[in-house]
Amino acid sequence: MPGLSPGSEAILGQMVGLGSSQRPVFLEKLVQTPEGRKTLAEAEAITDAMKERFGTDDLRNKNLG
Repeated sequence: MPGLSPGSEAILGQMVGLGSSQRPVFLEKLVQTPEGRKTLAEAEAITDAMKERFGTDDLRNKNLG
């Protein structure tokens, strides 16, 4: 399964401390930069790998195995 690069991990880590009303603004700014687009592409690759492996990207489902 792919992982995040250190730069992408740092960028997404910034979002953790934001409130739900601030996240859309953060994402809008993110897509305007090459680093932001790379981060979102990496996150999408991880999501796709999880869906392929587990049939879902929501790992709260305990019946995955």
